[in-house]
Amino acid sequence: MKVFRLLVLLAVLILGLIIGAVNMTAMSINLLFTQLNTSVGVALIAALLIGVVVGAGLVLVSVVIPLYSQLRRANKSAVATPAPVASPNLLMDADRRWISSPSGSGSSCSFRWPHWPGG
Repeated sequence: MKVFRLLVLLAVLILGLIIGAVNMTAMSINLLFTQLNTSVGVALIAALLIGVVVGAGLVLVSVVIPLYSQLRRANKSAVATPAPVASPNLLMDADRRWISSPSGSGSSCSFRWPHWPGG
């Protein structure tokens, strides 16, 4: 997957270089207090980059930040109300045999744990 991402990045970089090299016509962008002299290719790539940054910022503000705050509120409420701890209905005798079944019927089984620390 990393190789695929690297290839896509390289393809986009080469495409940007081709666009910049083909569109070498000079142009000037007049702003209120200044004038920018550049080529058409550079202006086109800069406009695309600014569009990506502005679009990512809008997605961050309108989607990611509200979902993150909702997740924090959900985590706070989950921590504030802990889940009830169920008492086990399985008991073992001194020989480490079950003396109560999972269904609670009281039948015994002779299953022994393979390794017990300290025993």
